[in-house]
Parts: sequence; structure tokens; C-alpha cells
Amino acid sequence: MSQRYDANNKVMDLSRLREDSNLQSLGLYVSLSRPNMLNTVITIIIENTADIVGLNLKDNKLSSLEPLVKLANVCEALKAIDLSQNQIRNTSELDFIKGLELIELALEGNPICETFEDQAVYIRLGYEWHTIDTLLAIF
Repeated sequence: MSQRYDANNKVMDLSRLREDSNLQSLGLYVSLSRPNMLNTVITIIIENTADIVGLNLKDNKLSSLEPLVKLANVCEALKAIDLSQNQIRNTSELDFIKGLELIELALEGNPICETFEDQAVYIRLGYEWHTIDTLLAIF
């Protein structure tokens, strides 16, 4: 995991973690789509890089964000999460990250983005309300 952490920018890049050649060479298959595996990785982040500013979880087949709820009280500097190209289907999954004061949240490529036919629907992100158009622009 240390090879995926940019200490200068305080960004953890865990995109496509299941395809990581370094982990595979050790005989490890780390699938973040398994809640217990994502939970373990979040614990490692909290214990070792609590000052993280950005977290890239792109393309990990995530369908549940529940383990991310632990980041809210510990990783106070976290401002950006990339969750694009995953399997997030329900807006209720976003409740698990609502405690974070995010500036940027990427969700493109998730089934959740296809469920809104009416782009005037509003979603609450943090403490602000945004239209789907606005959120998709941010994402």
C-alpha cells in the first residue's frame, strides 16, 4: 500500500487494486468489492495516513460504501474521493460519506448516475443541495 501513497500530495491511489502486480506477485488478490477487505484497507489508511487529502477508489467494483463511514471522524483533511467506474446503485450509499467535508466526489460510470431521468432532481452532498447536473459536473 505504501507504493500507492503519494506522501507529497497526501493521496492514496487504490484504483484497480485487484489488478496490482506487486500484490499479485506476493500471491495476494485484494478485492475491495468484498466489504471485509475494504474495511481492512480503510483501517490501514486510518492507522497510517490519517492526514490523507485524496482517496482514489476508481474501478474496484464497489457496491457498498459502508466501510468509508469510519473515515469521517479520523481523516478530517480528506477533501476528494474518486468512486468512478464502480457498481454504486443506490443514493443511500452516499449516506456513508456524508460526514466527510468533501470538495470533490467522482461518481461517473456508476449505475447510480443512470437512475436520474429528471436532471432537476436535487441531492444533498454534505451541507449543500445540488442538482444532478451540478453533481455530475463535479463528479
